[in-house]
Amino acid sequence: MGQMGIRTKKVIEKYRIMEKKDTSIRNAARLLTGIGMGTGLLAAAASPCFGGISEASAFENLTWEKVYEEELLTPQGVLQSVCATEDYIICIENTSDEEDLPDTVSAYYRNNTDSQGNPVTPFSLAMRKKETNWEHGNGMAYNPSRKEIYVAPYTANDPENRGCLFIMDGENLQYKGKIKVSDTYNILGIGYRADQDQYVIQTNEEAGFSFRILDHQFQEIENLGEYQGSSVGTNFQDLHTTEDYILNFPMTLHMGIGDYLNVYSIAEKKLLLSSQITFPFTDVKNEEPEGICETGPGEFLAAVSEDRNDGRRMFAFYQTQVPYEEELLTEEQEAEEQQAEEQQAEEQQAEEQAEVQVQQEKPEKQEGYRWNRKIAGIGAGAGLLAGLCFGACLCRIHILRERKRKTARARIARQRIIWEKEAEIGYQEEKNREIAENRKKLI
Repeated sequence: MGQMGIRTKKVIEKYRIMEKKDTSIRNAARLLTGIGMGTGLLAAAASPCFGGISEASAFENLTWEKVYEEELLTPQGVLQSVCATEDYIICIENTSDEEDLPDTVSAYYRNNTDSQGNPVTPFSLAMRKKETNWEHGNGMAYNPSRKEIYVAPYTANDPENRGCLFIMDGENLQYKGKIKVSDTYNILGIGYRADQDQYVIQTNEEAGFSFRILDHQFQEIENLGEYQGSSVGTNFQDLHTTEDYILNFPMTLHMGIGDYLNVYSIAEKKLLLSSQITFPFTDVKNEEPEGICETGPGEFLAAVSEDRNDGRRMFAFYQTQVPYEEELLTEEQEAEEQQAEEQQAEEQQAEEQAEVQVQQEKPEKQEGYRWNRKIAGIGAGAGLLAGLCFGACLCRIHILRERKRKTARARIARQRIIWEKEAEIGYQEEKNREIAENRKKLI
């Protein structure tokens, strides 16, 4: 008998057993079988998969597409930073660095449904808060496990904010507090490494625009070195981390050299490339890339401030896709995948053949099943009768025990009465003797 025949026989025996059981049990067993087969097929279909960004050169020659634009809300306001949560694209518009005024935090829908599954339009406004002064608000990073956004203020117009990070609630955009990181520098940008549960920050010029790694408690655990003068530009915008890379835009506003994207290696602690990028601007006289975030595997979104020729002050979101390297399978892995697919196909065919054969046998065994059900019914009736008898015996035993208890209690009660009578008689006799003795003394 071939391998296929063995599988079919085993499956037939399984169905025969199932046919003697209740229909709901048969359906549950079939459902579990289907789930198992489906899981196996999904696992087999999982490869080849994508391994991630192959190298830093993947960030060169990117094509950017404008996906949203909006006019700034305040006369001197400037969009400063952007980050992505599961549901939103969030950005901060700094109202002013000169006055203690609240800044505007806006959340735009990231997906085509909201957190409740209701249909929404991507990049449409979900909520907006203007309650807190986030200083310059130069950088943001989101921690999904804590549902918190950490804001790198860059400035410290309030001396109490020097070297601090602000905490923003990632679901309602409200201020939750601040964390003191250093007394010797301010924090220019921040990124979160979910796989390490670590934060990468960039300091301001006071510490040489250095990158530092903080642990989950915001304690510095590594200094990646200073990067002042490492690329074009005079300063840096917010940063973002992806895999081993740190991404940021150097500030080249009014330099007339265009825009650049810097890519650094965390492991190698060095700048890998500074690539010139081209956004598809229309009717723009001045522009400044402010921040970058990741909205999907290899999908990045840049927030750019724009001064238009018609006098409007705008910001826009531009999106790009960084190519991922396909993870190639070895010959041995390909052979294993092919064998798994063939095995799944054989098992599915065996299931189908077994079900057909069992269906054909059903008329012949239907009468036998009917007798089995009658016998089962008789057995159930006998079991019920035995249960009633056993219950009656227990009830009888309970009645007898109660009678014995009552008899014992009555016996004790009678004995107590006798003792009380005897004590009373003895007491009276003692009193009579005392009276008689007293009379004798008187005489």
